Amino acid sequence: MTVAYLHHAATTDPGRRYKSRLMSALDLHPGLTVLDVGCGPATDLPAMAAEVASGAAPDLPAMAAAVTSGLACGLPAMAGSGPAGLAPRSPALGSASDLPAMSRPVRPGTATHLPAVSPAEGALPNTGRLVGFDAGRVIGVDRDPMMLDEARRRCETDASIELLAGDAHHLPLDDASVDRARADRVFQHLADPAKAAAELRRVVRPGGRVVVADPDWDTLAIADPDTATSRAFTRYVTTHVIRNATVGRELARLLHTAGFDRVEVTAEAILFTDYAEADAILRMPEQARRGRESGALDPHATRAWLSRLATAPFVATFTLFTVTAA
Repeated sequence: MTVAYLHHAATTDPGRRYKSRLMSALDLHPGLTVLDVGCGPATDLPAMAAEVASGAAPDLPAMAAAVTSGLACGLPAMAGSGPAGLAPRSPALGSASDLPAMSRPVRPGTATHLPAVSPAEGALPNTGRLVGFDAGRVIGVDRDPMMLDEARRRCETDASIELLAGDAHHLPLDDASVDRARADRVFQHLADPAKAAAELRRVVRPGGRVVVADPDWDTLAIADPDTATSRAFTRYVTTHVIRNATVGRELARLLHTAGFDRVEVTAEAILFTDYAEADAILRMPEQARRGRESGALDPHATRAWLSRLATAPFVATFTLFTVTAA
């Protein structure tokens, strides 16, 4: 796959709707550590980073003053009761009602160093680096150097995104190190989907959530009077193009076998009524050409089939399975 192909596929109407549903299934909120297996060129990493940070940013000038003041007198003292049971006060915040939260224990893996800043500067370089402030983190893993190079270019200004070279079968992460993990249309390409499912179980913390989505290419149906050629095209895709063409229907079993107790499955028909949008995903002329060259598709029938698809009202669909597991 190329960066251009992945970008084009993600910006089609069906692609946008599907990705929105996938994001909802992850149930992201501030402070989480999220893993994207097979992140590609970071198409979705900035959106996930925004979700795990959104709503968590404090009033920066006030918090800068509060932290500076707190470092002078000690946050534990500020978080305790003052004389006669009154809450101690900070020049910047007034009542110190929010300071206990600032001095709470920090989750493992959350950065805790304080940047050099004074209240007069009015802003902090990176709000996620405040003491006790859990800004969340997104980790993208991919084995393709070209994809990682593009991902780094796109995410170079976002310190909450970490990019790692790695393989879904051997994730470069510690046990129980992430709260959420997803694999978006990845399992169809893997040598050993069961091993990848076991790796997800290993790296996700107890109580965490995994979302895995893949098509079942056996369900690909392209409307045309020549149903024999449409079926032959689907057979070519499932036998010669996609390594694990029917893995979508197997995802629930794979994740359950890997040790996830709660597994929920949804299936939806991805419908295309626009030829250009469908071709961004299905790449029909390219695959048909390869099918003809391999002898799997009849050259004359396939050329006529492609001509009709490009000029007549277009309808195509396949089933996409999404599995949420915990």
